[in-house]
Amino acid sequence: MKIWINRAGQNLGTFTLEEVQRGLDQGQFVPADLGWQEGMETWKPLSELPGLRMPPPELPPPPPSLVTDPAATQPPALIGSEPKPAWERRREVGAIRAYFLTIREVLFESGPTFAQFNPNGNLLEPTWFFLITIAIQAVFAFGFELLTLPHNRAALDVQRQLNLSLLGFLLVLPLLLVLGVVITLVANFILVGLYHGMLKLLGGASLTYRATYRVVTYSHAAQIFGVVPCLGPIVAIIMFLIAASTGLQRVHQTQYWKAMVALIVPYILCFGMLLLIFSSVLSVLVNASHQANP
Repeated sequence: MKIWINRAGQNLGTFTLEEVQRGLDQGQFVPADLGWQEGMETWKPLSELPGLRMPPPELPPPPPSLVTDPAATQPPALIGSEPKPAWERRREVGAIRAYFLTIREVLFESGPTFAQFNPNGNLLEPTWFFLITIAIQAVFAFGFELLTLPHNRAALDVQRQLNLSLLGFLLVLPLLLVLGVVITLVANFILVGLYHGMLKLLGGASLTYRATYRVVTYSHAAQIFGVVPCLGPIVAIIMFLIAASTGLQRVHQTQYWKAMVALIVPYILCFGMLLLIFSSVLSVLVNASHQANP
């Protein structure tokens, strides 16, 4: 398994265990240099990595720099501070505090947060965070529907079409909201695949789908603004695009414009498909009307 080596904030490249041991023996590396490999939560000094034998202290000091391996990919920059986002440290800081800290980190401190981000973490952590966010949004939407129900003609039309009493409709509405949450989760997995595929087409994806999923799903912290009527959804979209573009740029080590295009193009394609479907249906209806009334 490859080991990334970092000294004083400079990435020295990626090496095998044998190469790192040889570097320690020859003085190219020192025990205080930081190492990271897949599966680790944070960077650790080489002296704490298993399988390495530390040299005696009388070895000469290391040279000032090493040639960086051009094939090396960028691991998470977890140097000098705690890993982010705070949601993945909620057992230490508390779940509620970690949730709101993560919203602040992702939306208002995007650069530093994604610079200290582990792209190889599991998918469950951001999924739970996203689920809580859209659940909060759904609860607020349910409350708003209840308050506006007497004046909401669209909702009353649905009630009449389903042939439900007011009480029956109020019982069905939470089920519809839960269904909406499930559909949103599934749609997120699909959309991330489109984002990642577009980023690869642009030559900007240096890591796997996992890294893109973690960045995009945490960036959906912006959905919390969707609880605000009218302008809330617009603000949520703008902040999501900014946070996700910054995250993809930092994690995949790519240009910002590539990250932004990768996020926007799938929406344009989906909108174009919907417009095409709508136009086709409208054309069929118009033709049917002309045939019925020559």
